[in-house]
Amino acid sequence: METMTGKHKDLTPYWHQICYEICGECGAELNPIMRGLIEMRKQEGFSLIELLIVVAIILIIAAIAIPNLLRARMAARVVRCLFAVYHQHEVTYNATYPTTGIAAT
Repeated sequence: METMTGKHKDLTPYWHQICYEICGECGAELNPIMRGLIEMRKQEGFSLIELLIVVAIILIIAAIAIPNLLRARMAARVVRCLFAVYHQHEVTYNATYPTTGIAAT
């Protein structure tokens, strides 16, 4: 059994182990399971499963977003073409029927 020494004598064994993990001053010996969990937590980087989950989420978002983006681009092209036709019509109308000066009769 663990000896409770140091400044955290009043803690339960579980919290004493957590405290030892954080500050390292209690002097308690960790059981092998807790030591393994602490070592796993100290690892840097991401596991392969975590990276695959992130990639899968990104692919799902892309699968939703790309068709909407293509639809929006097509709608923008249609509006640009309609504006070009409208603008050409307006230029032709203003050249034929000027609003200033003497109108041709």
